[in-house]
Amino acid sequence: HPDYQKALTYAETYYKQSPDNYQLGALYAKALLRTRRFKECSELLANLNILPYEGATDGIRIYREAQLMLAIERMKAGEYSKALPFIAASRLWPENLGSGKPYPEDVDERLADWLDAYANEKLSHQIEARALWQRIISSKRKGDEVHTLILALALQKLGRQAEGEDLLKAIPKEKMLADWAWRVFNRMPVGEYGVDDLNLRVFKEWLTIKDGDGRLK
Repeated sequence: HPDYQKALTYAETYYKQSPDNYQLGALYAKALLRTRRFKECSELLANLNILPYEGATDGIRIYREAQLMLAIERMKAGEYSKALPFIAASRLWPENLGSGKPYPEDVDERLADWLDAYANEKLSHQIEARALWQRIISSKRKGDEVHTLILALALQKLGRQAEGEDLLKAIPKEKMLADWAWRVFNRMPVGEYGVDDLNLRVFKEWLTIKDGDGRLK
């Protein structure tokens, strides 16, 4: 409602009573994720078998968010090389999670690309970072405001500041995250916004990294 801690208590209780119930297992994994127990969430998903069904993407989404959050935990500790395996894992589609991998053109990895580039930049792997920024801006996929912001930031990294600004100015003002995206791009203080989805949660977590580059994180 959200009361994630209470949700975790219920999910854990009933999943332990019925460990073969993958629907309860998925709810338990989601509750672990939302209570920031990312490692436990990842370990649970590794042993969960979600039966395939039409539109079965919840398991993959929970898995991807857990891997990216684990990567950011390592970045916060300054362990950028240890973040890379988690980012790589986020790109996988484990067969046990109920959803086969779509065609490459239907997979959106721009958030993973951004975190991958960031970690590589911190490791002074400039060639790898630049290739990832180029990959982001070459994507033809449409996306939400978070994806637009990532594209603008990649352009900024490549010295194309004005193009990034134009992208953000084109976001309709009525979009809740339009002002937020502009503020992040220009290293201005940002407030809390009611929108809550995977991309925004992960990106906001990245913003909390303290790395001394002048960005409010």
